[in-house]
Amino acid sequence: MKIFVHGLSELATIEDLRECFEAYGTVREARLIDIPSMTDKQVALVEMAERSDALQALERLNNTEFMGSILELSQARELRP
Repeated sequence: MKIFVHGLSELATIEDLRECFEAYGTVREARLIDIPSMTDKQVALVEMAERSDALQALERLNNTEFMGSILELSQARELRP
């Protein structure tokens, strides 16, 4: 399951993000998404191996402080053509 992460501190690295989510399970992929109009916060996508772990991370980390910023999490949805 993929989780969309809004509000990530600009100081956070992929390693920081991965470490945060690995407390809840195996992270398949973590990547930062470059959005030029957002200069003070980052957006990221985290894919977790197990849906149950992803749901737990979503519940526990949403609206919590991480590296000086409040995270806003949502389940990423697949784009359909």
